[in-house]
Amino acid sequence: MAIYFRAHQGPLVLLSVDYGFETGFYWLVPLAFRHLIDNTLAVKDYRALVGLLAVLVGGNIATSFASLWRGYFWARVENQVVSDLRFRPFDRLQRLSTSYYAKHSAGEILSRFSNDTGAITSALNTATVWGLLPGLDAVLGMGVLAFLDWRRALVAVLAWPWCLLVPPRIARRASPAAYERQEREGDPLAVVQEGVEAQSVVRAYELERYRMRRFLNADAALFEAATHTSFLGALMDQAAISGLLVLQALTLGFGAWLAFNGALTIGTLAAFQALFLPVSNSLLYFTQYTRGLLPARAALRRINEFLAEPTSVPDAANAATLAPFRGVIEFDNVSFSCGGQPVLNNISFRIPSGMSAAFVGHSGSGKSTLLSLLLRFHDPQSGAVRLDGVDLRTINQESWRRQLGVVFQENILFRATLAENLRLGAPALGLAEIE
Repeated sequence: MAIYFRAHQGPLVLLSVDYGFETGFYWLVPLAFRHLIDNTLAVKDYRALVGLLAVLVGGNIATSFASLWRGYFWARVENQVVSDLRFRPFDRLQRLSTSYYAKHSAGEILSRFSNDTGAITSALNTATVWGLLPGLDAVLGMGVLAFLDWRRALVAVLAWPWCLLVPPRIARRASPAAYERQEREGDPLAVVQEGVEAQSVVRAYELERYRMRRFLNADAALFEAATHTSFLGALMDQAAISGLLVLQALTLGFGAWLAFNGALTIGTLAAFQALFLPVSNSLLYFTQYTRGLLPARAALRRINEFLAEPTSVPDAANAATLAPFRGVIEFDNVSFSCGGQPVLNNISFRIPSGMSAAFVGHSGSGKSTLLSLLLRFHDPQSGAVRLDGVDLRTINQESWRRQLGVVFQENILFRATLAENLRLGAPALGLAEIE
């Protein structure tokens, strides 16, 4: 994730300062509570009481403004990161090889943009309230505990190794389960997508029950993966809660014993216990946030895998711009295999400019493959495709495709007006030319 935050280092520094101010004032309140009991109420110092209350009121107003500012700027950073997370996979999607689309369903691809991005967005939405602030609260809170009474702080600090070591050990088992859940998320979506695209076929052949079984099987697999992940997440939470409850009892008992023997003031005992409870809660929140990161980690892993997919056939480093085509299209001993299966074997032919040609053959004989090679969706494993004697692999693809008009077997209308769809191949067309 670090790569997505590098462009926001300035706002992140300011946000860190804001977090420190908010958290620092929050932990001054218990100290003020001790001072109120031991040094103000005990001696009836009304001036000190008024001053202390003024500091508390002013501090609350300042932290309220700081909190609002932090919420606004974090929202900007968070949503910009999410926007980048959406854009990078979409940019990759435009450059993937056609073989990727043949191997993966539309539902599986869409899940990268919906479920995976959604999981990361959810983690960022709660990062401040459940992650950053509780973590900082716990660190500063332990410092204040040590200032109040180092003896009880030594007992309280045992919460750290427990919360930072035990739940993460469970998380190691939960991470593969979370990844499997993210993998399963796209399966029901793929079934739905197929049903929408092939609705006429489903009805004509009465495939409703078959489609329902497909959906229920995909949903059942997702249910099992989600249940396993949720159970391991609950186990992480319970491990942290059990340890903190034991430590709270130990610190309270130890503090009461010190106060009973006169080694601790009542104000310090009350302030320490009032402080240790939120420190414990902060550690618990932080632990629960790390559990909530499991889906986001799995989603980020899937997005990184997607970004690592090989792109379509690249241009050569010194690719030349193709002059207007005038002569002949030539396939010279072209061979091509797909998935280890030969599709074309030493195919040769010439199509002069101005000539019409048709490729006829049974399904799987290589008709579409010939056109894919001509469009340079693939490169042949041997032989060459030449345009006016120039190897297609040495030509800038954009300059070649600008000279092509292609009518595919399946027609696509993009989500735009009819005029915009017609202009896609010729953006300069006026309305009269379109009509």
